[in-house]
Amino acid sequence: MFLGARSDVLIWPVDEAQKAALIEWAGGRIPHLYGGDFGPCVAGGVVRGGMLQAVVAFYGAREQAEGWRTLGVSVAADNVLWARPGVLHAIFQYAFDQHGADLLTAGTPHKNEAGIRLLKRLGFHADGVSRHRYGFKLHAAEFSMTRAEWQRGKWYMEARAA
Repeated sequence: MFLGARSDVLIWPVDEAQKAALIEWAGGRIPHLYGGDFGPCVAGGVVRGGMLQAVVAFYGAREQAEGWRTLGVSVAADNVLWARPGVLHAIFQYAFDQHGADLLTAGTPHKNEAGIRLLKRLGFHADGVSRHRYGFKLHAAEFSMTRAEWQRGKWYMEARAA
Protein backbone atom coordinates (compact mmCIF):
# COMPACT_ATOMS: atom_id res chain seq x y z
CA MET A 1 0.00 0.00 0.00
CA PHE A 2 1.22 3.48 -0.81
CA LEU A 3 0.26 5.90 1.92
CA GLY A 4 -1.44 9.08 0.87
CA ALA A 5 -2.22 7.82 -2.64
CA ARG A 6 -5.98 7.33 -2.55
CA SER A 7 -6.81 8.29 -6.12
CA ASP A 8 -5.12 7.57 -9.43
CA VAL A 9 -1.60 8.93 -9.38
CA LEU A 10 1.75 8.35 -11.05
CA ILE A 11 4.44 8.09 -8.38
CA TRP A 12 8.22 8.22 -8.78
CA PRO A 13 10.65 6.20 -6.63
CA VAL A 14 12.77 8.13 -4.17
CA ASP A 15 15.76 5.78 -4.33
CA GLU A 16 17.30 2.95 -6.35
CA ALA A 17 15.73 0.25 -4.14
CA GLN A 18 12.23 1.52 -4.91
CA LYS A 19 13.09 1.79 -8.59
CA ALA A 20 14.39 -1.80 -8.58
CA ALA A 21 11.17 -2.98 -6.88
CA LEU A 22 9.05 -1.30 -9.56
CA ILE A 23 11.14 -2.80 -12.36
CA GLU A 24 10.96 -6.25 -10.77
CA TRP A 25 7.17 -5.95 -10.51
CA ALA A 26 6.99 -4.95 -14.17
CA GLY A 27 9.41 -7.68 -15.28
CA GLY A 28 7.13 -10.36 -13.91
CA ARG A 29 4.29 -9.05 -16.09
CA ILE A 30 6.16 -8.55 -19.36
CA PRO A 31 7.38 -12.04 -20.30
CA HIS A 32 8.89 -10.95 -23.63
CA LEU A 33 11.34 -8.71 -21.73
CA TYR A 34 12.78 -11.66 -19.83
CA GLY A 35 12.65 -10.18 -16.35
CA GLY A 36 12.08 -6.55 -17.28
CA ASP A 37 15.55 -5.55 -18.41
CA PHE A 38 14.84 -2.02 -19.61
CA GLY A 39 18.48 -1.01 -19.24
CA PRO A 40 18.97 2.52 -17.94
CA CYS A 41 15.46 3.84 -17.36
CA VAL A 42 13.12 6.01 -15.37
CA ALA A 43 10.28 4.01 -13.80
CA GLY A 44 7.09 5.20 -12.15
CA GLY A 45 4.25 3.40 -10.46
CA VAL A 46 0.55 3.90 -11.12
CA VAL A 47 -1.28 3.81 -7.79
CA ARG A 48 -5.03 3.50 -7.43
CA GLY A 49 -6.79 3.11 -4.12
CA GLY A 50 -3.43 2.87 -2.40
CA MET A 51 -2.35 -0.17 -4.43
CA LEU A 52 0.15 -0.48 -7.26
CA GLN A 53 -1.79 -1.04 -10.50
CA ALA A 54 0.90 -0.59 -13.14
CA VAL A 55 4.50 0.36 -13.77
CA VAL A 56 5.56 2.75 -16.53
CA ALA A 57 9.18 2.61 -17.72
CA PHE A 58 10.83 5.19 -19.95
CA TYR A 59 14.03 3.91 -21.56
CA GLY A 60 16.27 4.04 -24.60
CA ALA A 61 16.65 7.81 -24.59
CA ARG A 62 18.68 8.89 -27.63
CA GLU A 63 19.59 12.16 -29.20
CA GLN A 64 19.56 11.97 -32.97
CA ALA A 65 20.79 14.38 -35.61
CA GLU A 66 19.95 18.05 -35.11
CA GLY A 67 18.86 17.51 -31.50
CA TRP A 68 15.91 15.21 -32.28
CA ARG A 69 15.27 13.16 -29.11
CA THR A 70 13.59 9.76 -28.92
CA LEU A 71 12.32 7.89 -25.88
CA GLY A 72 10.77 4.45 -25.43
CA VAL A 73 7.90 3.66 -23.07
CA SER A 74 6.53 0.38 -21.71
CA VAL A 75 3.70 -0.32 -19.30
CA ALA A 76 3.16 -3.45 -17.22
CA ALA A 77 -0.24 -3.88 -15.58
CA ASP A 78 -2.53 -6.50 -14.16
CA ASN A 79 -5.65 -4.92 -15.73
CA VAL A 80 -6.74 -1.90 -17.76
CA LEU A 81 -7.86 0.16 -14.76
CA TRP A 82 -4.46 1.91 -14.69
CA ALA A 83 -5.21 3.81 -17.93
CA ARG A 84 -7.10 6.75 -16.40
CA PRO A 85 -6.97 10.21 -17.98
CA GLY A 86 -4.85 11.79 -15.23
CA VAL A 87 -2.27 9.03 -15.43
CA LEU A 88 -2.16 9.18 -19.23
CA HIS A 89 -1.69 12.96 -19.07
CA ALA A 90 1.22 12.48 -16.65
CA ILE A 91 2.88 9.86 -18.86
CA PHE A 92 2.76 12.03 -21.98
CA GLN A 93 3.74 15.17 -20.11
CA TYR A 94 6.78 13.44 -18.64
CA ALA A 95 7.89 12.13 -22.04
CA PHE A 96 7.37 15.30 -24.05
CA ASP A 97 7.54 18.18 -21.55
CA GLN A 98 9.90 17.00 -18.83
CA HIS A 99 12.16 14.65 -20.78
CA GLY A 100 11.94 16.72 -23.94
CA ALA A 101 11.30 13.82 -26.32
CA ASP A 102 10.38 14.60 -29.90
CA LEU A 103 9.36 10.98 -30.59
CA LEU A 104 7.87 8.49 -28.13
CA THR A 105 8.09 4.83 -29.16
CA ALA A 106 6.34 1.71 -27.89
CA GLY A 107 6.31 -1.93 -28.88
CA THR A 108 4.15 -4.90 -27.99
CA PRO A 109 4.02 -8.52 -29.10
CA HIS A 110 2.37 -8.67 -32.52
CA LYS A 111 -0.37 -10.98 -31.17
CA ASN A 112 -1.26 -8.68 -28.23
CA GLU A 113 -4.50 -7.36 -29.72
CA ALA A 114 -5.56 -5.50 -26.56
CA GLY A 115 -2.19 -3.73 -26.35
CA ILE A 116 -2.31 -2.77 -30.02
CA ARG A 117 -5.86 -1.38 -29.66
CA LEU A 118 -4.80 0.66 -26.61
CA LEU A 119 -1.77 2.15 -28.36
CA LYS A 120 -3.92 3.18 -31.32
CA ARG A 121 -6.60 4.69 -29.03
CA LEU A 122 -3.90 6.70 -27.28
CA GLY A 123 -2.84 8.20 -30.62
CA PHE A 124 0.22 6.12 -31.45
CA HIS A 125 0.80 5.31 -35.13
CA ALA A 126 1.67 1.80 -36.29
CA ASP A 127 5.19 1.79 -37.73
CA GLY A 128 5.40 -1.89 -38.64
CA VAL A 129 6.54 -5.20 -37.25
CA SER A 130 10.09 -6.06 -36.18
CA ARG A 131 10.58 -9.74 -36.79
CA HIS A 132 11.90 -11.89 -33.95
CA ARG A 133 12.44 -8.77 -31.78
CA TYR A 134 11.47 -10.61 -28.59
CA GLY A 135 12.84 -14.01 -29.64
CA PHE A 136 12.21 -16.64 -32.31
CA LYS A 137 8.71 -16.06 -33.77
CA LEU A 138 8.07 -13.39 -31.12
CA HIS A 139 7.62 -10.35 -33.32
CA ALA A 140 7.09 -6.77 -32.09
CA ALA A 141 4.38 -4.45 -33.36
CA GLU A 142 6.13 -1.06 -33.30
CA PHE A 143 4.36 2.25 -32.63
CA SER A 144 5.35 5.89 -32.28
CA MET A 145 4.00 9.35 -31.57
CA THR A 146 5.70 12.66 -32.31
CA ARG A 147 5.53 15.72 -30.09
CA ALA A 148 3.45 17.48 -32.78
CA GLU A 149 0.98 14.57 -32.93
CA TRP A 150 0.64 14.66 -29.15
CA GLN A 151 0.07 18.42 -29.19
CA ARG A 152 -2.78 17.95 -31.71
CA GLY A 153 -4.29 15.07 -29.76
CA LYS A 154 -6.81 14.47 -27.02
CA TRP A 155 -4.31 13.93 -24.18
CA TYR A 156 -2.59 17.26 -24.74
CA MET A 157 -5.81 19.24 -25.13
CA GLU A 158 -7.42 17.72 -22.02
CA ALA A 159 -4.28 18.34 -19.95
CA ARG A 160 -4.23 22.00 -20.97
CA ALA A 161 -7.94 22.41 -20.20
CA ALA A 162 -7.57 21.01 -16.67
